Amino acid sequence: WIIPRSRLQAARMTHVHTMTHRLRDYGYTVSTGPLVWNRHKDQLRAAPGKGHLPLIWAEAITSDGRFLFRAEKRNHRPYFAPRKGDGWLIVTTPCILLQRTTSKEQRRRLIAAELPVDFLQKHDGVVIENHLNMVRAIDAKPAVAQATLNALLNSGAIDSVFRCVSGSVAVSAYELEALPLPAPGALKKLDEEKFAQRLADGPPLAIRLAKRMMYKQREMTLENALEDAALNVMITNPSEDVKEATRAFNEKRKPKFLGR
Repeated sequence: WIIPRSRLQAARMTHVHTMTHRLRDYGYTVSTGPLVWNRHKDQLRAAPGKGHLPLIWAEAITSDGRFLFRAEKRNHRPYFAPRKGDGWLIVTTPCILLQRTTSKEQRRRLIAAELPVDFLQKHDGVVIENHLNMVRAIDAKPAVAQATLNALLNSGAIDSVFRCVSGSVAVSAYELEALPLPAPGALKKLDEEKFAQRLADGPPLAIRLAKRMMYKQREMTLENALEDAALNVMITNPSEDVKEATRAFNEKRKPKFLGR
């Protein structure tokens, strides 16, 4: 049932009733994080070690939709030591993580973030606690890109729809899979905008030189084009943007490029 909580929501829900697509139509399914931590207390670890895997708690998903590996609450530990037969607890594929418990007083009921692929690859898997939902692709090539779906789940529009569906603090897998969504084709523009934004957020100096090379080298011989590319690398390598990119990578944060 879709039950508006306000007049504004009622006006919006008129259109929502015509939305027939669900997460499965996008190529995704939802499941709960498999670890019930208090059944495995003796396997929680405070530090990394041989065979230990990162343990992802709900607090790792920040209120503004970012992934931040941490375990700061009471009784929480950042690592888990799997035993023989614990393979079902280990997640090795990319997914969207979404908090399972939020209240109507919060700014957003749906709080999601992508589990970074490089984080997964670095640790050869993670263990996800059951206060998180996992939104995972059913097929190798879903109809909607994971990054696009993550942006959609974090949008005010979908949050408003969810508030009309859910009457409790729980954000259940069943409710998420039943959530009315726009047609996959309608999200193409969002894909394009995200790609454009990624370009806009990139290092201005490197992008400027790359565009120059694309146009200039069309009329060059291969030898001259390679020489031109080498010259541009010599310009970018000592730049402040390259240093900032290296710092940001090591500190696991988004870089702040200045164009110099």
